[in-house]
Amino acid sequence: MANLKLELQQADGSFKRYVVDRVPARKLREALEMTKKQNETSDEVERLDLMVDFIADLFNNPEVTPDAIYDGLQSDDFTTALETIMSAVMGEKVKPDSGKKDDN
Repeated sequence: MANLKLELQQADGSFKRYVVDRVPARKLREALEMTKKQNETSDEVERLDLMVDFIADLFNNPEVTPDAIYDGLQSDDFTTALETIMSAVMGEKVKPDSGKKDDN
């Protein structure tokens, strides 16, 4: 699995990149459980919080919290960043830093 990257804007305006080099298969199982919980609710905020909580846990870094993700991503990049990470966890091929699925 490719490295997972998340670039978050810091309070001082600078950007910091976080990387996960290895994603254990257990995280795939947890992603499937999270998806099941998302499908059980119609509350969009709860669905989003479940995904952000999962991604914060995935990065296993005290600096990558749900608040850091919400505050560190711009709204127009937010969905693409999260979907790119989730696609990679689920085993889909994603072109590096593009947020787009690789058709090859």
